[in-house]
Amino acid sequence: MAEAFRRLPKYVVLRSRRCTNYRNYLQFLWNDDEFGGGYHKAMGAIRDLEVVSPFVKLEVVPSATNPSWAVHLLCSCNNKYLEVVRHKDTDLMYVSATADRPVDDPNVSSSTMFNLSFKHPAVVALHHGGTDRLVAISAATGVAMAVPTTEGEYFEYFPWESHEEKMKAKDKENKTLSDVLYLIILLVALYVLMLIGGVMG
Repeated sequence: MAEAFRRLPKYVVLRSRRCTNYRNYLQFLWNDDEFGGGYHKAMGAIRDLEVVSPFVKLEVVPSATNPSWAVHLLCSCNNKYLEVVRHKDTDLMYVSATADRPVDDPNVSSSTMFNLSFKHPAVVALHHGGTDRLVAISAATGVAMAVPTTEGEYFEYFPWESHEEKMKAKDKENKTLSDVLYLIILLVALYVLMLIGGVMG
């Protein structure tokens, strides 16, 4: 499992394999206001959820007690740790970026530890030991929930990229494509000149 942990980037984006719409990136609640009125906000409707968005950027912090197979996930936008919170009016549990500090005890519900379970090198499940629940995206709202283990899901993961890094990569890709097209045009022109020279000869 130690080898598996090292495959997680320091800054990571998690994408649902179950939800295929715009809500498929891991989203989470931010504060108690999002529970107001007996419901929470569907963040997918109000936030920019692209790979370059800070809203989906998570810092992977190894657990102090179990660094080889457990992590804390720090929301880079508000510098809060992900935790599992229970809705005050229901039994539903949500993943919320509201913990001020890591709680490294897997036996308490306030724990911020998530155990990693790798299906294969590019796919991971997140298990919250304090509630014995798995993280999954709600198909109805797009928000991350803590659900019974029979209802959990695996997430694709890949490194978070800043907008600048994304644009640099795109510019490099465009330049490479332009260079290839220029070479093709040059070869075609030379071929045409050879044909013309052959006809005139």
